Amino acid sequence: LLQKSISLIFKIFFRKKKSIIIFQNRNDLNVFNSKIKSNIKKKIVKGSGIDSNIFQPKNNKDLNKIQILLPARILYDKGVEDFIYCAIKTKKKFKNYVDFVIAGKIDTHNPSSIPLEVINKYCKEGIIIWLSNVSNIKTVYDKSHIICFPSFREGNPRSLLESACCKLPIIAYDVAGCNDIIINNYSGILVPFRDKNKMNNSLEALILDSNLRNFLGENARKHVIANFSNQIIFKHYLEIWKQLI
Repeated sequence: LLQKSISLIFKIFFRKKKSIIIFQNRNDLNVFNSKIKSNIKKKIVKGSGIDSNIFQPKNNKDLNKIQILLPARILYDKGVEDFIYCAIKTKKKFKNYVDFVIAGKIDTHNPSSIPLEVINKYCKEGIIIWLSNVSNIKTVYDKSHIICFPSFREGNPRSLLESACCKLPIIAYDVAGCNDIIINNYSGILVPFRDKNKMNNSLEALILDSNLRNFLGENARKHVIANFSNQIIFKHYLEIWKQLI
């Protein structure tokens, strides 16, 4: 019933011939086409653009301790539980050589929100470091060595574009949005959905291998600049806009 209602709304609001719906990844477009039958014109534009001059890599990082970052809100479907699982396993093996950092606020209005007391518990136990809401995320990227991003699904995650542009190697689940940004084993590592052990094993491999981190990081920046930079994305939007006027 809800799908039929939404389909009707789309048909009403986009009945003009020049209407275009923009999707940020191919998965969302495919889901839309499978659920809503409509002749509305559709386009994919991958994100809102990234400024590679702002998100520059930080050289000569401290390698005495590896910082693993999850830049996301404190939600179950952002994979925070899976991140903590990896933190517990990895810190047992590497002890004080790694820090697991979460940079993101508590979203109490979201049904997927994780209670504050749960996060505080793991902070007190020394499993994670929680930075809450960060005003300048670039400063956190500058201190980080690896991005661990076990989100359940995304649109076109800006945090991955930013961190990739900073030459940070990324490990993420092979899900919508993430697999539109990451080329597996070239610009990052994609792990089967909810395979926490494989994610942890991939994480440990990156911790031990600085050459692999550098290889993935270098390719990640190249890939983002070539496909997601402001110049490219703005050009796509301009071409769509010209079709509407």
